[in-house]
Amino acid sequence: VFFLGFAALIRDAEGHPASRLRLGLAGVLLGLAFAVRYQSGILIAAGVGWFALVGRARWSRLAPVAAGVALAIVAGLMLDRWGYGAWTFTPWRYLRANLVTGVAAARFGSAPWWWYGPRLLLDAGPPIGMLLVLGVLTTWFRRPRNPLVWVSVAFVGAHVVLAHKELRFLFPLVLAVPILMGLALDQLPGLAAWATERRVGRALLVTLVGLDAVGLGLRLAIPARPEIALQQRVYRVAARRLLVVRGEDPYRLGGLSSYFYRPPGLEIVNLLEVDGRPEPSQLAAGGLVALLDTTRVDLSGLRCGVIYRAVPAWMERPRIWSLLHPVELRPWTLERCAPMAGAQRSLTAPAPEARTSRAGPAGGAGGVP
Repeated sequence: VFFLGFAALIRDAEGHPASRLRLGLAGVLLGLAFAVRYQSGILIAAGVGWFALVGRARWSRLAPVAAGVALAIVAGLMLDRWGYGAWTFTPWRYLRANLVTGVAAARFGSAPWWWYGPRLLLDAGPPIGMLLVLGVLTTWFRRPRNPLVWVSVAFVGAHVVLAHKELRFLFPLVLAVPILMGLALDQLPGLAAWATERRVGRALLVTLVGLDAVGLGLRLAIPARPEIALQQRVYRVAARRLLVVRGEDPYRLGGLSSYFYRPPGLEIVNLLEVDGRPEPSQLAAGGLVALLDTTRVDLSGLRCGVIYRAVPAWMERPRIWSLLHPVELRPWTLERCAPMAGAQRSLTAPAPEARTSRAGPAGGAGGVP
């Protein structure tokens, strides 16, 4: 929403004058971006600053934009008045809770100012992470008057200063990053020729394309959050009881409970271990079993059928899995099991200190070490 409005300002500054009505509509879009995510205020301030200083916009051009932003913000206040039942300036309450009183840093932790660089390199993976960071930094230093440089530097800089950091906070820049990387390539006019004519360049190009193809294949085969897909399957069968191994609860994501796909009244039960010897008495009536690692569990004493598998079976072969281990996959498996006559289920990795525990109201498996 922000970039739709900002695009009109960029075109106006580059010699394609917009009517006052269009500038006002651009301001409304900027204001809606603020209503969607309050951190967009940083983008708006930097974008309008670029329009005024670099684009040399006069007050007659700035006034419709400011009016549009104000209109959208007032509309948000009216919605809050209706929703809360009282006049509430939600942006200030959000700012006060997360920055003034420091709730975000106190509850979710803090990180040093340089955290985003290494995290981008790690999560994007080689060589994409390195190209992303170097490409954006190159454009920042070589094109300081570019409008996308103004908004991205301001947005990243503000989040670098904040104590609590998460990679998702930078998501509003996802539309600008490919353009910033492309502008960096303009600084290397001979790069394309070098990559296609030189032997070393061709080898590097083939390597990059190959790595991208492998990464794309993994993403096509594996969902981004396997736990969510597993939750969907549990919800569709309207399960009332779910057995987990050692408290590995698929409804716990990043330390928080997930409720969207959780059937009402679902009971999450941990399998038992007594005196260091596995005793699967919880499976006396059978049920759904959620496993994070099937190699830790012997299913020979049960009649089980796989309902959901996050990782295709061929990926779990030892040689292939050893190569995929650095990717930190979450190989969740959901199986429907029924006990066989005279058979018991065993766990192959005994933990003498483990004990029975049922999930609390938050959905976690409390009491399991």
